[in-house]
Amino acid sequence: RFDACLAAAAQRGDYIDTVIGTQLVLEALGDALLQRLDAGLSRHRVGLVRLRRLLRAQEASHHAFGVAELARLATTLPFGSSALAGRILPYRQLAGRMIDAGGPALRAFDLTPDAIAADLDLRLAQEVCA
Repeated sequence: RFDACLAAAAQRGDYIDTVIGTQLVLEALGDALLQRLDAGLSRHRVGLVRLRRLLRAQEASHHAFGVAELARLATTLPFGSSALAGRILPYRQLAGRMIDAGGPALRAFDLTPDAIAADLDLRLAQEVCA
Protein backbone atom coordinates (compact mmCIF):
# COMPACT_ATOMS: atom_id res chain seq x y z
CA ARG A 1 0.00 0.00 0.00
CA PHE A 2 2.87 2.40 0.76
CA ASP A 3 4.28 1.82 -2.71
CA ALA A 4 0.87 2.27 -4.34
CA CYS A 5 0.28 5.50 -2.44
CA LEU A 6 3.65 6.87 -3.56
CA ALA A 7 3.08 5.76 -7.13
CA ALA A 8 -0.29 7.52 -7.16
CA ALA A 9 1.30 10.70 -5.79
CA ALA A 10 3.99 10.57 -8.47
CA GLN A 11 1.40 9.87 -11.17
CA ARG A 12 -0.58 12.97 -10.24
CA GLY A 13 2.62 15.03 -9.99
CA ASP A 14 2.31 15.61 -6.24
CA TYR A 15 5.89 16.48 -5.42
CA ILE A 16 5.16 17.29 -1.77
CA ASP A 17 3.60 13.89 -1.09
CA THR A 18 6.46 12.07 -2.81
CA VAL A 19 9.00 13.94 -0.66
CA ILE A 20 6.99 13.25 2.50
CA GLY A 21 6.58 9.57 1.69
CA THR A 22 10.09 8.82 0.52
CA GLN A 23 12.50 11.31 2.02
CA LEU A 24 10.77 12.03 5.32
CA VAL A 25 8.90 8.89 6.42
CA LEU A 26 10.62 6.06 4.55
CA GLU A 27 14.14 7.36 5.16
CA ALA A 28 13.34 7.95 8.85
CA LEU A 29 12.09 4.37 9.08
CA GLY A 30 15.22 3.11 7.34
CA ASP A 31 17.42 5.00 9.76
CA ALA A 32 15.46 3.70 12.76
CA LEU A 33 15.88 0.12 11.56
CA LEU A 34 19.54 0.54 10.66
CA GLN A 35 20.34 2.14 14.00
CA ARG A 36 18.90 -0.85 15.86
CA LEU A 37 20.59 -3.31 13.50
CA ASP A 38 23.89 -1.48 13.84
CA ALA A 39 23.69 -1.60 17.64
CA GLY A 40 23.03 -5.34 17.57
CA LEU A 41 25.85 -6.02 15.12
CA SER A 42 28.22 -3.96 17.27
CA ARG A 43 27.24 -5.89 20.40
CA HIS A 44 28.07 -9.14 18.63
CA ARG A 45 31.26 -7.71 17.10
CA VAL A 46 30.14 -8.63 13.58
CA GLY A 47 32.36 -6.08 11.88
CA LEU A 48 31.47 -4.28 8.67
CA VAL A 49 31.74 -1.04 10.64
CA ARG A 50 32.67 1.09 7.64
CA LEU A 51 29.80 -0.28 5.56
CA ARG A 52 27.32 0.19 8.41
CA ARG A 53 28.42 3.80 8.87
CA LEU A 54 28.12 4.42 5.14
CA LEU A 55 24.57 3.03 5.01
CA ARG A 56 23.45 5.07 8.02
CA ALA A 57 25.05 8.22 6.61
CA GLN A 58 23.24 7.64 3.34
CA GLU A 59 19.88 7.28 5.11
CA ALA A 60 20.58 10.40 7.17
CA SER A 61 21.55 12.36 4.08
CA HIS A 62 18.39 11.39 2.20
CA HIS A 63 16.26 12.21 5.23
CA ALA A 64 18.01 15.57 5.74
CA PHE A 65 17.29 16.42 2.11
CA GLY A 66 13.60 15.70 2.68
CA VAL A 67 13.48 17.80 5.83
CA ALA A 68 15.19 20.73 4.12
CA GLU A 69 13.02 20.42 1.01
CA LEU A 70 9.82 20.34 3.05
CA ALA A 71 10.96 23.37 5.05
CA ARG A 72 11.56 25.17 1.77
CA LEU A 73 8.19 24.10 0.38
CA ALA A 74 6.41 25.14 3.58
CA THR A 75 7.41 28.74 2.90
CA THR A 76 5.36 28.65 -0.31
CA LEU A 77 2.17 27.22 1.24
CA PRO A 78 -0.65 29.35 2.68
CA PHE A 79 -0.51 27.68 6.11
CA GLY A 80 3.22 26.91 6.12
CA SER A 81 4.43 23.81 7.88
CA SER A 82 1.02 23.19 9.48
CA ALA A 83 -0.25 22.49 5.95
CA LEU A 84 2.30 19.68 5.70
CA ALA A 85 1.63 18.06 9.07
CA GLY A 86 -1.67 16.50 8.01
CA ARG A 87 -0.09 15.09 4.87
CA ILE A 88 2.47 13.15 6.91
CA LEU A 89 -0.08 11.10 8.85
CA PRO A 90 -1.24 8.80 6.01
CA TYR A 91 2.37 7.86 5.24
CA ARG A 92 3.10 7.33 8.94
CA GLN A 93 0.09 5.03 9.17
CA LEU A 94 1.22 3.05 6.13
CA ALA A 95 4.72 2.81 7.62
CA GLY A 96 3.13 1.43 10.77
CA ARG A 97 1.52 -1.32 8.72
CA MET A 98 4.91 -2.17 7.19
CA ILE A 99 6.46 -2.28 10.65
CA ASP A 100 3.72 -4.59 11.92
CA ALA A 101 4.09 -6.85 8.87
CA GLY A 102 7.81 -7.13 9.63
CA GLY A 103 7.13 -8.19 13.21
CA PRO A 104 8.41 -11.76 12.83
CA ALA A 105 11.70 -10.55 11.34
CA LEU A 106 12.04 -7.88 14.02
CA ARG A 107 11.50 -10.42 16.79
CA ALA A 108 14.36 -12.49 15.35
CA PHE A 109 16.55 -9.52 16.29
CA ASP A 110 14.90 -9.16 19.73
CA LEU A 111 13.00 -6.08 18.56
CA THR A 112 9.32 -5.30 18.62
CA PRO A 113 7.20 -3.40 16.14
CA ASP A 114 6.32 -1.00 18.96
CA ALA A 115 10.00 -0.15 19.51
CA ILE A 116 10.58 0.59 15.83
CA ALA A 117 7.34 2.59 15.62
CA ALA A 118 8.44 4.65 18.63
CA ASP A 119 11.83 5.28 17.00
CA LEU A 120 10.08 6.41 13.82
CA ASP A 121 7.69 8.67 15.72
CA LEU A 122 10.58 10.25 17.59
CA ARG A 123 12.37 11.06 14.34
CA LEU A 124 9.23 12.45 12.74
CA ALA A 125 8.34 14.53 15.80
CA GLN A 126 11.83 16.02 15.88
CA GLU A 127 11.67 16.96 12.23
CA VAL A 128 8.09 18.20 12.12
CA CYS A 129 8.58 20.35 15.20
CA ALA A 130 11.99 21.65 14.13
